[in-house]
This record gives sequence, structure tokens and C-alpha cells, in this order.
Amino acid sequence: RWLLVAVIFLLIAGAAAAATTAEKAASYVGVTSVSLEPEVFMQDDTGTIVVEVKNSGSDPVSIARAEILSSEIEVLNYQTYDSVGTIGPGNTMKFTFHVRAGVGEGVYFPMFYLDFTDAGSLRYPIALEVESTPVSVSVVDSPGSFSPGTKNKVTLSVNNPRKDSVSSVTVTPGGEGIRTTQGSVFIGTLAPDEAKSVTFEVWADGETELSFDVSYRNGLNTHHSILKIPVTIGGRETAAELVVNNVEVTRSGPLVTISGDVTNAGLEDARAIKVT
Repeated sequence: RWLLVAVIFLLIAGAAAAATTAEKAASYVGVTSVSLEPEVFMQDDTGTIVVEVKNSGSDPVSIARAEILSSEIEVLNYQTYDSVGTIGPGNTMKFTFHVRAGVGEGVYFPMFYLDFTDAGSLRYPIALEVESTPVSVSVVDSPGSFSPGTKNKVTLSVNNPRKDSVSSVTVTPGGEGIRTTQGSVFIGTLAPDEAKSVTFEVWADGETELSFDVSYRNGLNTHHSILKIPVTIGGRETAAELVVNNVEVTRSGPLVTISGDVTNAGLEDARAIKVT
């Protein structure tokens, strides 16, 4: 009986020592970096959270699983790291989680959870911001009224008021009875608080509504900002204005010669002029 008690005591002592050793080894495992794409989410955006952990100790550590815990941020690949394995001394591991921010504006703190096989767990809160301010577009220069059949220039300013960069920014004009020389203008990337100007040459057949669709990406998510401009038709002081004067008629035998001057009194070029 005393021998059995001694064996049990040794087994318990050995298990406790092993647990202490495992806990000590796990204490050297920590989060070294966290990156989010996009950096700032818009409502309903999907993106990624990448967490890097490092074992800075001298012993390998067994990891059972890794996950993101949150009642607000949806994790789309929540079962990816149900079985992780061992992280060796001096080694790093990256965990990539695909998430969806189907919440309102604010700062949320999903919890990165690392479950060690023999030594408890590691918890690390991650700040994830949701802010739905869109890219803005405004008119810099546009005629008060459009001349039918005449080229009209419209200049826009596209501004990024967000805290993170947006990419693939493209401006596309449209509208019934609207013709443009450019089907769209590609701007590219807009850094926070950066603005870029674009100019379109527009023809309007009649009174209508001219629209500009600004599409852009926040991470891999496509968003749109729409600007609509009412188009009224009328004469403009800057349009081409042709004046015919100094007309002379001379006869020489059976021939009659008519001569004169055609003057452009406007402020824009007149093209394809035909005199009959």
C-alpha cells in the first residue's frame, strides 16, 4: 500500500513539474504584430486580420488551436486553425482570419485566442475600426448652361476624407443624351486627405441629368460615390460665335464672285466650318 501511494505521489509530482515546464515555455510565446486589410473597415466590408506570434524561448511549445473571438465581428474561416501543432524556439507563425464587419461605426475589439496544449492560453485584443465616410466628389468648374452640339468642359475634384487609402479610383460619366470623349478616367490610389482633379469633355443633346460614378476599393471591397448635375441648354458667352461681314459681289463676264470675311467673335474655337 505504501508503495502504491509513493508511485502515485511521484506521478503527480512529475505531472506538476511537466505542467510547470510547459507553462514556462508557453510564457515566451507572444504576439509580435497585427495587420488589418483594409486598415479601416466600412460597414459590411470583408477583410483580413493577420496575427503573427513568436516563440522567443528555448523550448518548443505545442499549440492546440487559434481563433478570433467576437460577438460583433463575424469570422468567415473560424475553423481554419482548429489544429495548429508546435512552434519551435525562435520561430514565428502567422494566422490569417477572414472577417466581415456587419456592424455600425465604432471601434471593436475582437480577441485573438491561442490555446496551448499543456499550458493554458494567450489572449490578445485587436482594435478594429469601422468608419463609413465615403470618397467625396465635387464640381470645380462647369458651365452654367450647355450649348447643344458644342463641347463643354466639366472639372471635378475627387477627395478621400478617410483615415486609410483607397485604390482603383475610377470616374465614369453618364446620362441620357450625354456624350463624352472619355468613357472613364482612372485616378488610381488616393491617400488619406488627398484630392485629385479630372476634366471631362461633354456634349449634351438636350436638357438632362449628367451623372458621375466614382468607384473605389477599400481593401477588396468596391464602393461608389455618385454626383449628379442638372444640364440646362442655353447660349453661352464663351461659345463660338460666327459673324459674316464685308461681303462683296463682283461680276466679270458670265462669272459672279462673292467674297467676305467669317469671324469667330466667341471665346472658343469653331471647327468644321462650312460656308454655302
